[in-house]
Amino acid sequence: MTATAGRQRCARRSGILALAVVATTGCLDRPLAITEPETTNVVVESLAVDAPSKIDLLFMIDNSQSMSDKQALLADAVPALVRRLVAPRCVDASGKPTGGSHPCAVGGPEFRPVADIHVGVLSSSLGGHGAEMCTPAWSEWNPSQDQGGRLLAPHLVWSPLEPGADPSGFISDFAAQVKAAGEVGCGYEASLEAWYRFLVDPEPPLAITKKDGVTVAEGVDEALLAQRQAFLRPDSLVLIVMLSDENDCSIIDDGQSWYVVQHEQNLYRPTSACAGDPQSPCCRSCGSSEAGPPAGCTPLVEDPACTPSVYDTAADSRNLRCFDQKRRFGIDFLYPIERYVEGLSQPEIRNRRGERVPNPLFAAAPGKPARSPSHVLLAGIVGVPWQDVATSESLSDPTSARYLSARELAEQDRWSWLLPSAGAPAGDPLMRESVQPRTGTHPATGVAVVGPDGPGTHPVNGHEWNTGGEDLQYACIYPLSKPRDCTKASVDCACENVTASDPGKNPLCQDPATGQYGSTQHFAKAYPGTRQLEVLKGLGQSSIVASICPKVSSGDVTTPSFGYNPAVESIVDGLRERLLVQCLPRPLALGPDGSAQCAVVEAIQASSCGCDAGQNRRPVSGTLASAARRELRALGRCGEDLPCESICLCEIGAATDPVSCQNDAEPQGTGWCYVAPDHGFGNPALVASCPETSRQLVRFAGEETPAPGATVLVACLGAALGD
Repeated sequence: MTATAGRQRCARRSGILALAVVATTGCLDRPLAITEPETTNVVVESLAVDAPSKIDLLFMIDNSQSMSDKQALLADAVPALVRRLVAPRCVDASGKPTGGSHPCAVGGPEFRPVADIHVGVLSSSLGGHGAEMCTPAWSEWNPSQDQGGRLLAPHLVWSPLEPGADPSGFISDFAAQVKAAGEVGCGYEASLEAWYRFLVDPEPPLAITKKDGVTVAEGVDEALLAQRQAFLRPDSLVLIVMLSDENDCSIIDDGQSWYVVQHEQNLYRPTSACAGDPQSPCCRSCGSSEAGPPAGCTPLVEDPACTPSVYDTAADSRNLRCFDQKRRFGIDFLYPIERYVEGLSQPEIRNRRGERVPNPLFAAAPGKPARSPSHVLLAGIVGVPWQDVATSESLSDPTSARYLSARELAEQDRWSWLLPSAGAPAGDPLMRESVQPRTGTHPATGVAVVGPDGPGTHPVNGHEWNTGGEDLQYACIYPLSKPRDCTKASVDCACENVTASDPGKNPLCQDPATGQYGSTQHFAKAYPGTRQLEVLKGLGQSSIVASICPKVSSGDVTTPSFGYNPAVESIVDGLRERLLVQCLPRPLALGPDGSAQCAVVEAIQASSCGCDAGQNRRPVSGTLASAARRELRALGRCGEDLPCESICLCEIGAATDPVSCQNDAEPQGTGWCYVAPDHGFGNPALVASCPETSRQLVRFAGEETPAPGATVLVACLGAALGD
C-alpha cells in the first residue's frame, strides 16, 4: 500500500487497567506503565509509522561437534525462507492462500515482497576467554575455535534491480555459508555472546588477556565494527536466528571466569546452602576469599560441604562446567540473561566499565527515528522437544507441524514446562539438565520418562542413559536420515567403540528395529537449551521458539513438516506482523459517542514549530505534551544533547473523511481511524490478512500522515475504555 493509500498500525489494550494504546508495529505484550502523575491515566507509546522495507538476517550457527546434520537441515530450509520473503504467498480476501506466489494472478501478497535483504552468518566460538583451550597455544587448536563474533564470510545481499528476479544464486550462497560453519569449533559454545558481540557490544574486545590469574578485555575489534557497519542498517527489521543443540556457555571475559575453560585444576565446591537455594546469600564458592561470612551464614571453614573444598576429578567433568553453575560451584561464571534481553530491547546498555552508553543496535541515522524494539526479533532453534512448543493439532496429526507463537506459549503456560519457575524445576522432566537419569511424566505426550533399562522407549528422547558422569541427559532425539557408521573416522559420531553389552545404553546407538546397541549412530540429539530459552522468554512477543529436533527428518525436504520448515513458518509469521497489516489482538473499547479516545502526536526536531490546521494538525500542550516529552526522553530521542522542550509536538486529528478511511483502498482525507468490521466499523477487506481473532486495526490516511522522519506517539485515556 502506498503512502496515499493509507498506513495501518497496531494497538492493544492493557487489561485490568482498562487502558488502550496504539503501539509500535507488532503489538506489545509487556505491561504498560502509566506515564502521567497519579491524578491522570494517560498512557503514551511510540508508533513506528512505516513498516520496514529492509531485513537484516543474522544467523548464529553452533559449530561444535554433532552439528553437521542440523546445519544440513537448516540449509534445506533456507530456500523456503528466502522465497517466502521475496515472493510472498498470495491470499484471498479472507486471508487464505490461493495457491500462488507473488506476483499474484488471484488475490494479493500476504505482505509486501522484501527486495532488500542482508544475510550474515557467525559461529558460537569465541575462544578460550583467557584460558589456553581454544587458542593457538592449545595442542588441538584450529581457527574455527575462535571466530571472535565476526561474520564467517562477507554478508550476502539481495537487492535486485528488477521485480521478480530469481533468488536462486542468493539462496545457494546462503545455504553454503550455513554449512561452512562446520563442527570443529570450540566446545564452550557462546551462542548468546556471539550475536551480542557482533550486533550490540559497543566495544567488542580485540583480545582477552590474563595477568595474575585475572582476565581483562582489551582493545576494540575494528574489523568486527566494520562488518557491523556494512551489515546493519538503522532502518531495517533485524532478525537473529540461533541454531544450537546445547545450552549457552557465554563466559564472562573479565575476572576469573576463565577457570571454567582451563583443564589443569578442578573447581571449588559450593557451600551447603547452594543445594537448597542457589540464590541465597549463603550460597557461595568454598574458594571465596572473605574476612567473614555474610550475615546468618556459616563460615567456610565450618561448612561441611567445603570439606574438601575442591572437587575430585570424577565429580568435575571438564565437559560439564557450563550448566547449573551457581548450585554446583557457588558462583556464576556466565554473563547474566538480562545482558541479552536488554541488548535487544533497550536504547542504552552498559559497556565493559559498567557505564550506561547508547545501544548500537538502536542507533538512528541522521534525521531519522531510531529503530523500534519491535523491529528486532530473536528466533531460537534450540534444545527443546518439538512436542513442548507445538500446537495440539501437531501432536495428533502426523502431517501437521506448527509451533506456538510467543503469545500462545505464554497463554498456554508452556514456559513452566521449559524453565524453572517459582523455585520449582521445569515441568517437563526432559528439560531438566541432569547427569543422572531423570523421572517424571512428559507433559505434552503424557508418557513417563523411561530409564536406561526400559521397558520400551520414550517418543521424545528414547530413554535415559548411563552417562558415566561425562555427559548430560538428552532433551530430545530424532532419527538421522542416514545412520552413521562410527567405525569410520568422524568428528561427530557418538557411538564409537559401543558394543551390544555397552553399559552406557546411549539411545543414539540403539537400533530402532532390533533394540540392540552398536557402533552405528541411528539418532541425533539435543540438550536442554535453558539459557537461550530464558532470553527468548524475556523478549516476549519479539521471540520465536522452535525445536532443533524436527518432527520429520527424512523424505521430501519441501513438505511443510520436514526439518526446520515449521521453524521457517514461525519466523515468517513473526516477520509478517511487522511487514504488513498491523492487527490488534483485541478490539478497542469505545467512548459514549462510539469513538476511541486517543490522541496521535508527531514529534519533530525543527527550528520552528508550526502545526498546520489545513493538514489536520493542532498544537499539543498541558498534560498530553508533558506525557509525550517524558516518553521521548525514555526513548532516548531527547535529553542532555537535545532538550525535550525543543521538540515540536503536533496532534494529528481523527480522519476528516472517516467513512473513506474505514472503507476505501485509497482513503480520502487526512487523519487516523479505527477499522473493526466485526464491531460495525469499516471494510472487511482491510483486515483480511488478520487472524480471525484479531480483525481490527488503526489506520492512517493522507499524504505525509504521519510526517516523514517524525517520532509518532499515541496517547489514550483510560476513562474512555472499558474492560
